Amino acid sequence: MGLAPCIISFVLGLLAIDMFCDHYLFVSPSLSSEQLQTCTSYYQNAFRQPWYTSLTTLAPILIGALIMLRNIVRTIYDTLSVPVFLGVVTIFILKIQKSIESISVDLQANDKTKEKYLREIADNHAIIGGLLIVLLILQILAEKRVQTLKKKQA
Repeated sequence: MGLAPCIISFVLGLLAIDMFCDHYLFVSPSLSSEQLQTCTSYYQNAFRQPWYTSLTTLAPILIGALIMLRNIVRTIYDTLSVPVFLGVVTIFILKIQKSIESISVDLQANDKTKEKYLREIADNHAIIGGLLIVLLILQILAEKRVQTLKKKQA
């Protein structure tokens, strides 16, 4: 397995850790007050962290992006990976960050509004998880295609 699939797997693992609140929303119709408080506090704390703490997730994502862009002409699978990757980044920046900011800034929001923001985050996490699995499959296919081409040339 190449470096890009390893990086994508790492990001999937981080996403799974970040989804501990999401499973509450996926398995129950509404959150209990304790669950709502826990999840709201989690995202408020995450929002207030110093900028450099985001490097733990940003660094592997950037390395994976550089590897994909470097190999973009290698196979069709690498070329197809780019829009999937851009979709993941776009959803994160435009949707999830907006919802996290709304939870953190809107301190006067009622429980129903907070739960709405949390549901948006959970739904977007699920979409990103699906896209990352597609990206992982594309990168594995690209690696296998390259190995096949190398064997034919030898």
